[in-house]
Amino acid sequence: MGLKNIAEKKAAAKPRISVNKLAEYLEAIPTRRKKIVEDAKYPEKFIVTRYKDARDIITGFLSGEMDEDAVLESIDSLNDKESETEFQEQDNRLSAESLDSLLETNISILEDCTVEPFDGDNELVEISGVDISVNPDLIVTKMVNDELHFGAIKLHISKTNNLSDESQKIVAVLLYLFADKFIKGAGDKASLKLCFSFDVFKQSLESCPTSFKHRLKKIEAACEEIALWWDKL
Repeated sequence: MGLKNIAEKKAAAKPRISVNKLAEYLEAIPTRRKKIVEDAKYPEKFIVTRYKDARDIITGFLSGEMDEDAVLESIDSLNDKESETEFQEQDNRLSAESLDSLLETNISILEDCTVEPFDGDNELVEISGVDISVNPDLIVTKMVNDELHFGAIKLHISKTNNLSDESQKIVAVLLYLFADKFIKGAGDKASLKLCFSFDVFKQSLESCPTSFKHRLKKIEAACEEIALWWDKL
């Protein structure tokens, strides 16, 4: 990014990054890492959202508000939808493909759980001076031995930029931290097993590993590095 372009954008005062971008950062080469931090510090004023309709449908399907037939109807509707721009045409096509991937994904692990859309505030998880926007898409609950266990699901929808298995585990770790701090009530328990990163095109649901403390150290180190980059960009 040139100095002129940077000057035209308002810099975020405190280091901040989204959970999926942080997961990508941990797996990226140095030049890509710098670009991720640069984009986080100087965000675009107007961001065109891709997959908005698909995200709503996926959330509805996972929460039981929509069945498979309704998703299939949505796929047909997206494929038949008239587009005014090339972006809209591509978005409709890719959104339909994402829903096809959804229906091909094994989500049996959620069968005994209650899944609901997340409607809470996007509280930030602070690690090593960096605010991390987790913002889960869904909340997962399950009764275990008369104790209510909590978790969350974060969607990742991208045809060209799948998360690695390790990146998904990193996302799930942060979902667990979010659930433990901001979701569970008194007497409830945040559950590693109920925190999932769902890469839709990859058709992969990855839960938080029991060895999450090892990955938490990697997250802390990455955030320390991001804070250093932040002051230099």
